[in-house]
Amino acid sequence: MRNTIIVSHFRLAFTNISAVASSGLIYYYHRCCHRNWVVRKKLRLSSVRSWMSAAESSASVRVLPSKKEQDSTLILLHGFGSSASDLIPLAESVAPPSTKCILPEAPLRHDAPFPVRAWFSLDLTSHLWYRCSDKEGLESTLNRIFKLVADEIEKGISSNKIFIGGFSQGGAVTLNCMLRSPHQLGGFVAASSWLVGEEEYPAKLLSTHLETPLFMGHGENDSVVPFALGKHSAEIIRSFGFKNIMFRSYPKMDHFINEQERRDIENFLNSCYFDRMVSKSTLSH
Repeated sequence: MRNTIIVSHFRLAFTNISAVASSGLIYYYHRCCHRNWVVRKKLRLSSVRSWMSAAESSASVRVLPSKKEQDSTLILLHGFGSSASDLIPLAESVAPPSTKCILPEAPLRHDAPFPVRAWFSLDLTSHLWYRCSDKEGLESTLNRIFKLVADEIEKGISSNKIFIGGFSQGGAVTLNCMLRSPHQLGGFVAASSWLVGEEEYPAKLLSTHLETPLFMGHGENDSVVPFALGKHSAEIIRSFGFKNIMFRSYPKMDHFINEQERRDIENFLNSCYFDRMVSKSTLSH
């Protein structure tokens, strides 16, 4: 495995609508270890059509069976403009052997010049893009994730052996799941993310997970979701009474997951799986 596993980097480079109209939108989309695609305005029409066709025909969920008899489940949520397949290398490398991985795929939304997969819409023209104006989209996504959790419980998986994690926008959904899940789950992971819908709390807050472990990792050089926003989100959640939050920063890291953070996530999930106390000594150094 390379030193850095890039889970998703879907950077939107623009300043305002007029700039987009005149010069086009450039997407930098780094795929996990294998591909480095750059989609530009001058792409041939046939390439764009091929990309659109592939996006529209993608499965709604990817499932990775456990390597041993299943007794736990990890639900991983991809970032804005990404897809479930981008998280497969991460899922395979961090999940305990008896853990099945469920990788849902977000619906296509028109948040860009062409449809992109997103868990809820973002106003990308605003400097307050991180606020959620699409409450209906967020609610729909949360209900979908809670349904996946309920299905696993119905199949016989103990709720405290179900874990939810996400990258970027997927992490934003994960944090809301933690604050509002009616089931006592085993742990949560939010990488390069932030708390969306902050204004909804504490009104919609459930106290189910006040003791449940939460791992938040963030690159100090994140150029997509600012490091300060991620750290502030952790502080807000802690102020709600959540006692088991671990926020870890990674110097010189941009909007991706490097090998150190990957190991930290793996160690965190293993600690949650075996019901061990999660502490800084649990993580890599």
